[in-house]
Amino acid sequence: MNKAIDIISLVSALFLAVYSRHLIQSFSFMSIGELRRRAKANNRRAEAILSARVHGLKLWLILWSVFSLTIFFAVRALVNLLPDWWLSAIIAGVVIVILLFIMPLMRRSEPKLSVAASIAPYLAGFLDRIQFITRVFRPLGLSLWIRPDQPVPIHSKEHLVEIIEEFRVRTKNPRAMTDADLAISTLTFSGKRVRTLMVPIDKIRTVKATQDLTPKLIEQLHSSGFSVFPVRRGDEQDFCGILHFTDLEKLNRTRAVHQIMKPGVQYINADAPLNQIVDAFLKTKQHLFLVVDASKQVVGLMDLADVLRQYLGEQQTTDFKHYDDLELVAQHSLPDQTRPKKKSKKKSSKRRSKT
Repeated sequence: MNKAIDIISLVSALFLAVYSRHLIQSFSFMSIGELRRRAKANNRRAEAILSARVHGLKLWLILWSVFSLTIFFAVRALVNLLPDWWLSAIIAGVVIVILLFIMPLMRRSEPKLSVAASIAPYLAGFLDRIQFITRVFRPLGLSLWIRPDQPVPIHSKEHLVEIIEEFRVRTKNPRAMTDADLAISTLTFSGKRVRTLMVPIDKIRTVKATQDLTPKLIEQLHSSGFSVFPVRRGDEQDFCGILHFTDLEKLNRTRAVHQIMKPGVQYINADAPLNQIVDAFLKTKQHLFLVVDASKQVVGLMDLADVLRQYLGEQQTTDFKHYDDLELVAQHSLPDQTRPKKKSKKKSSKRRSKT
């Protein structure tokens, strides 16, 4: 009976040892940078593994501890089964060598990712719940566990972006996610090019300077969804001004485009960094630029609003639009708790009755 129990224990321990070693390989198969890249591409397995990998040393301590325990129970069961201790030691040594050194050479990408991805959400949840243990170890001077509040040395801007991205993956707070997105947008702003944000010229409605602004044309411009329209003299690449839709709302009779447009255009290179277009905005006092490539061809349109959106991230907007009304703006800008409260009629009637 005892021998049967030892055999079952040995088989179970070996199975768990192989599985835990395979799990370690699956988690360590890809770098954390590659996991982030795949997670951004909406790879579900990479997202799941990354949620556990961001815990760093704690994850590896747990995985290797489980592996060590399974090896211990396997060796113990083997010693009970074999009469000679030296024979048990040789077999145990061979098994350990196979698990530690031979198994890592037998690599397959997708099956290994699937093994880690299946258990990663549970491990990530468990590691999130044992954060309090770091506070217990801290007074003892033990630093084996990574402390969330421990200062992290920043080596470069890219390193800081990686740290914020790790935080964004781990946090479940929507506001913290928004703040992380804002920080990432700000830090990566100067490294992006104008062509990544511009509106391609083939998607913009352009008008000729000699066209008459008839009600039909104005309706077509309105239905296009754009508020500004590059004006050309005749040739597709010969631009001479910008037409704003807000100027069309004031028309009371039909006029030509060149009579309403703002003459002159500003240009920016498509390969220029975004901080250069900010410099151009400040120097020219213009918020619209035509984007040109190296062959002097106009390839797009750049607006200050697009640049601010990239720098500040997606901001929550409201339905308020009466920025030309002094009283409404004053009331809208006040927080709810500081707005002047209107006196109710009931209180005024009580005061009158007392007098």
